[in-house]
Order: sequence, then C-alpha cells, then structure tokens
Amino acid sequence: MRLYWSLSSIPELASLPKAERKRLWEASYRKIFRHWQIWIALVVSGLCCAVGGQVGKFIAGDSAIVFIVCVMIGGGTGGFIFSQVATTFAIPYIREEVSRSSSTEA
Repeated sequence: MRLYWSLSSIPELASLPKAERKRLWEASYRKIFRHWQIWIALVVSGLCCAVGGQVGKFIAGDSAIVFIVCVMIGGGTGGFIFSQVATTFAIPYIREEVSRSSSTEA
C-alpha cells in the first residue's frame, strides 16, 4: 500500500505546479463524498479520537494535559487514516480532471 504524505506525493499531481495541484485536488476532493466508504472512514476517524479520549481518561484520571494529548494522538491517527482513504478515492477523479484539462489545452 502506498502512503500519500502530500499532494506532490500523488503521481498524477507530482509534475504539476502547486496552484494546479491544488485546483485539481479541490475539484476531485468534493466528488469522493459520493462513496459510502468515505463516510465510514470519517466515522472511524471520529472513533479514533473518542478512543484516544477514553484511553486518556483511563490513564490520567483528572490530568487534563494527558487527556488532551491522548485525544490529539487519537485524532491524528484517525485523520491520517481518513486522508489515506480519501486520497485513494480521489485519484480516479484526479485522473479524470487531468485528462479533461489536457484535452481542453490541445
């Protein structure tokens, strides 16, 4: 499985200027919410945050700092999972947008 750390790590966008990468990503990102898997990934992301909070409450008791750190770790983990799923679903739309852009330029 390939990990996508930024827009420039997506092969379809890697050779494009930053403004064009952003434009293509935004056009493609909106379309991914048509898939039920994206909504499941959002729920999993929220659950990761909630689990982090519960772990923090269990470990720290009344310490707010430890609780917040655990929530941040859970949220970061969930956000990372969501971003990988979102990018995987966005790539076909990115390809479509790239081919559409190149056909209108020719």
